[in-house]
Amino acid sequence: MTKKAKIPLVLTTLILLTGCATTPPPASVALQSFQQFDARRLDDPGLKSFIVANTGVPVLIWPPRAWNFDQLNLAAFYYSPDLDVARAQWEAVKATEITAGQIPNPTVGFSPTWDETNFYHLFLPFDFNLPIETADKRQLRITGATDQARAAQYKIIATAWTIRNRLVNALIDDYAANRSITLYRRHEAAQKPIVALFEQRQASGQSLSLNASQLLVSYQQTLLAEKQAEIRRAEAEADLAAALGVPLDAVAAIDIAWKNFAMIGKNENARAAHVPAMTLKHNAQLRAALADYVAAHAALQLELAKRIPDINIGPGYDWSRNGPIYTFGLSLTLPVFNDNEGPIAEAAAKRKEAAERFNALQADIIGTIERTQAGYG
Repeated sequence: MTKKAKIPLVLTTLILLTGCATTPPPASVALQSFQQFDARRLDDPGLKSFIVANTGVPVLIWPPRAWNFDQLNLAAFYYSPDLDVARAQWEAVKATEITAGQIPNPTVGFSPTWDETNFYHLFLPFDFNLPIETADKRQLRITGATDQARAAQYKIIATAWTIRNRLVNALIDDYAANRSITLYRRHEAAQKPIVALFEQRQASGQSLSLNASQLLVSYQQTLLAEKQAEIRRAEAEADLAAALGVPLDAVAAIDIAWKNFAMIGKNENARAAHVPAMTLKHNAQLRAALADYVAAHAALQLELAKRIPDINIGPGYDWSRNGPIYTFGLSLTLPVFNDNEGPIAEAAAKRKEAAERFNALQADIIGTIERTQAGYG
């Protein structure tokens, strides 16, 4: 084998060795066990650092004697598994931008040939193929991936608002249950001396009047309502623990500063008229749905661009007894049997689905706002 014949073999070997030098995969992520979840507490030093980092206000007493809403909200963000899932989904979608921006790799190949009829029996034909994308397909892929990443980022914000609303509802239920228990116990304490007197008369054989009988029934209803309120409080505390992402006993060990919760001011009715427009403008779920639609539109544009075939340039090299042989190949896909109609139809249908999902979500948000305003009024 001559020096000229060795050139393709050496070049191919170097390319193959370079391709084999891949980056090792990242280490596996450890899964959390029940014991790890059960060990979560609201006096965790990491939670303290998280609160300080996000508020910029030093925490002088840890844990707080009474937790305010902002501290509980940050605790929910710190421990929430839903927020972790949303971040992981954003990272997964963000990684598709790398894939979308990749330029197709060229391919190489050689076919060792043994020919007994020639003086030099071994031939090493060498082929090199360079794909060239047309119609700006790479930029369309990047645009679509960027829009999907933006949608996933908005979904993180929407998840945070969902966690916040879940926490608010749990706190409202807990507050209402505690207030109900207090009121029922006061009612019970006011009724109890009179009920005890009537019970003594009844035990001595005296008959009770209709009013006395009604009072005894009312007293039993008060006791029943008190027990039901205690059940609601237990359920609300369980919902609060779930909203915070901690076990139930971690919530039972804290006090909540109910007096520090913001009360609705007198100007709420004046502000209510601007709520629908502001909500539709800044709602994270609606922005995510809009970004999904933009990504679906970019996907349709990409499928339309695929009707223009890509070009493959394939120079080749061979060697014979008479010297080297160079070839130059040019190939492209002919749209004979299809013009990418199927993927275009699928992308168009997905874009329509994204548009309808946006419209449905917008209508649902408007309905929720109007229903809430009517209930508040």
